[in-house]
Amino acid sequence: MRPRPTRISVHNSQGVLIVHWDDNSECEYPFITLRAACPCAECREGHNRLGDKGLSSELEIPLQSVQTSELERVEMIGNYALQLVWKDGHSFGIYPWDYLRDLCPPGNILEEKK
Repeated sequence: MRPRPTRISVHNSQGVLIVHWDDNSECEYPFITLRAACPCAECREGHNRLGDKGLSSELEIPLQSVQTSELERVEMIGNYALQLVWKDGHSFGIYPWDYLRDLCPPGNILEEKK
């Protein structure tokens, strides 16, 4: 069974979102990485790529302003995902737990401090 989050922390001053997983690990996601990895159709080049599975080898979007990588709020979507709302108004990306875990490279998974 894939790990599921037990706690989510937003650190605006550091520009990171931290997910604490039920396997006693945590992963730190820089806001800029999350914005570049936005899974919405607009950011993933429209509807022609909606069926693609997995992550692209390159995650790239042009950042027009600082607001594009500033997180305004995080909303839970049922028991399966997060929706990130950015200060520039972008809020279309839904980040399922499996996708978030895949965004965290194995070397970036930190053992939770006890």
